[in-house]
Amino acid sequence: MSSQPNKSLIDGLACLQALAMQPEPVACRALARELDLNVMRANRLLRTLADVGLAHQDAKRRYTIGPGIHTLAAQSMFASGLLKRALKPLRQLGQTGQLVALGVLWQNQVTYLYHGLHGCDVEDALGKVTLFPATRSSVGMALLATHTDKDLRAMYRDETIPGYKNITALLADIRQTRKQGYACIEHHNENKPAHLTVAVTVGQPVTAAIALSGMPTDQPIDDVISQLMQAANIIAPPPE
Repeated sequence: MSSQPNKSLIDGLACLQALAMQPEPVACRALARELDLNVMRANRLLRTLADVGLAHQDAKRRYTIGPGIHTLAAQSMFASGLLKRALKPLRQLGQTGQLVALGVLWQNQVTYLYHGLHGCDVEDALGKVTLFPATRSSVGMALLATHTDKDLRAMYRDETIPGYKNITALLADIRQTRKQGYACIEHHNENKPAHLTVAVTVGQPVTAAIALSGMPTDQPIDDVISQLMQAANIIAPPPE
């Protein structure tokens, strides 16, 4: 982070992100409490966001995201071209029953741009999953591995690390991920058998990661890694 970060900008973006994750309109006081902000400061930030169209205040003085956020989303998608280039190779990845994902890192969370079963309709794979802990995701681990140990220590300073007792344990897995060139997580839950999720990064410099999930824990993953690497090179061809 910059040595002199703009606190107002940081707090304003935090308000905007919190609004974007609300399932229904939210009052200023409730949002301030969620973000641990002074109510007057939160009110000024929300009114500013509303003035530029990034937030909207309803008749009950509650806030939701405004139309401007959709404009920014459309402009960023058009400018980057990431999702447009990714859709075809993602739909061709894997096999029946496997889950395919494309995600980006936001602080220590993953945002999934695409998250759906192999062969599903595109509309069923877009916008399904909100923020997810990076350390619980192969996409997240692949992207965290592109950061230095120093950056990761700062990222998780004074924070609980989902799935890990401490930063030392996380860094051990991150170093292994860097060494092997992909992330692999073994998932266990009560609803289905244990399975593997494997992810590789996309782009140079890295902009995202793609993953396949649902392989049995005893399945060799060399072919899975090869499929992911080929798809990653189609989405973001290596520089010549």
